[in-house]
Amino acid sequence: MRQTDQEYQTNQQEDAATGITVSICDNFDDVAAFAQQWDQLVESTGGEIFMTYDWCRIWWKHYQYGRKLKIFTFYRKDELAGIIPLFFDKIWLGPIYIRTAALVGSDFTPVTVSLPVRDGCLTEVIQKFLDILTKRFQWDVLHLGPVAGTYDKFGELQAACDQFADDTYTIQSTSNGVQTYFILSDSLEDQIARLSKQERKRMRRNYKVINSKDVPLKAEYTSADNYETYFDEFVELHQLRWQKVGKAGHFKDWPGAYEFHRELAAAQFGQKRLRLLKVSLGDLCLGYKYAYKIGEQYHSLLDARVCGDIGDSLDIGRLLYCEQVKKAIEDNVRIIDSMRGEFEHKLHLGGELYPVKNIRIYLRKFSVSMRLSIFGFLAHILNICYYKIWFCRIAPRLRYKRGHLWRIWIKSRTFC
Repeated sequence: MRQTDQEYQTNQQEDAATGITVSICDNFDDVAAFAQQWDQLVESTGGEIFMTYDWCRIWWKHYQYGRKLKIFTFYRKDELAGIIPLFFDKIWLGPIYIRTAALVGSDFTPVTVSLPVRDGCLTEVIQKFLDILTKRFQWDVLHLGPVAGTYDKFGELQAACDQFADDTYTIQSTSNGVQTYFILSDSLEDQIARLSKQERKRMRRNYKVINSKDVPLKAEYTSADNYETYFDEFVELHQLRWQKVGKAGHFKDWPGAYEFHRELAAAQFGQKRLRLLKVSLGDLCLGYKYAYKIGEQYHSLLDARVCGDIGDSLDIGRLLYCEQVKKAIEDNVRIIDSMRGEFEHKLHLGGELYPVKNIRIYLRKFSVSMRLSIFGFLAHILNICYYKIWFCRIAPRLRYKRGHLWRIWIKSRTFC
């Protein structure tokens, strides 16, 4: 159902009454003029880099795939109060389709986000957003997520959605997996002191082996002169490590990942947010930590480490962790987002698990409910047969290259 001119005028009057006004753009060029304000809002609300202007812009460039973009910007008394970059898609799975509305960046890159909305404005912004969305656009299901585990306004977000719901819409809140965070102390020594006796022993052994080599250990962020070269070296090292255990690695698994991240690294380097850390022993590169900084947090996306004799004598994973923590503390960082998933080695290093949450809003209509139910069932079957059985178990044992993840699986996995 589309909004009539009379209904739109009524909304403008309501905006004036509540102090919230909204603008909707369908491309990033139209909002480029206030990109700095956009990023300042994300940082001031404790948001992730995944909602910044450049991240969203570059993600859209690489993964739009015929989708339609709508960037909602909300103002209160001429002050930017919130931004919700949204895309619309029609996803077919066999004979069934669903029309979705979702946050930019919510698929093809396994990240979590917080909504960049100023304190005290969330309820009004969300209700205005939902009001416009339901009157002016066509969709079956709206997906708000995956929401970062540390987002402390999720309850308020859910309450705002619940207040909007009536006999027309159903609000569904779910948890889908976990993500790992490292809460940092004031020094590396304090950070290590929080670990188990066994972990502390492993850390000391690492540095004892390094000291015996009689060559300096260097941990340095890439610079303007070398970050492109080092990024390619990082990618190659990352891929080699995973190929040795029969897996393709992130940059082969995910469609367009190399092109996306290389362009992203260049843009975020210009914003002084790239934290590509190279750790070397003398002239020998031991590994990399690929991360970004915004506010008081790091988003540590991937790492890479050398294989061979030196890798056998050193626990390079723990060494990279220590060196990144040391740098992060110097960088006034209080928390490291170690991304989605539960991994034993991260828990041993002091990682804490937080649930990844989602909110789905869908029309309470029989035809829509049936399509969503059938689509969800087919997505579940696809996830088991294609991803869990074929992609994860069978394909790695075959001689030929398996290719990147299917786009339809990536698009549909939210509804498994």
